[in-house]
Amino acid sequence: MSTFSLSAFLQRTQGKKVVLIYPWSNLKTQFLSSYLDQAKDGILYYRVPGETVNLVDWIDGMLNEFRTVLGDKFGKKTSAALAERIPAHIGEALASDLGAVVKSETILYLDDLDQINFDDEFNHWAQAFVSALPEKLQLVISARMLSRHPWDHMVASGDAVVIGVETRKSAMAFTVDTDDRPQLRVLCVRAWQHSAEWQACHDVGRHAAAHIGLFPHRSSACDPR
Repeated sequence: MSTFSLSAFLQRTQGKKVVLIYPWSNLKTQFLSSYLDQAKDGILYYRVPGETVNLVDWIDGMLNEFRTVLGDKFGKKTSAALAERIPAHIGEALASDLGAVVKSETILYLDDLDQINFDDEFNHWAQAFVSALPEKLQLVISARMLSRHPWDHMVASGDAVVIGVETRKSAMAFTVDTDDRPQLRVLCVRAWQHSAEWQACHDVGRHAAAHIGLFPHRSSACDPR
């Protein structure tokens, strides 16, 4: 998708529960400007604030912002689930609350999602949320860094699609590896590439890893996971 077309975007993502905008892609700005120019409704947008790092704070902040649009009564099930602090229950409750207020095809666009921790809590929430998504609601994710899990299994099952990158790179980053080999993925700043530190990090990954996915990250650290 080198030349952006909203109709082509919608056609390619039709029927997918999750759309992942690849971190190296410039589709984020193009998609939002085109969509907002052509549609007055049909999108719920939330940008995760920089100070948000945990699941409960993020969801609570999103509820408060969406209440300004959807009404003060929105999110009762999710609020109750937040008190329990069980990630899977939070995901199911949020999907239910959104399904109750969304009346037509709607995109939930989560921007800067890498501001939160991609840990086990997030994975459990994401799996439960996507599984419970109503058909009329589609999740679009934009981030400067994406973890491989839990998206790889969603891509493999056909529930998710990666856009903004050619098929070869998309498959490398999000294809499920069934081998029991150790894996190392290196996360680096794009502008940091080709520095001495980047080259050293790259060499470690090239020689030690069975599989490498290289993603840009907001910090200048090289973080093997």
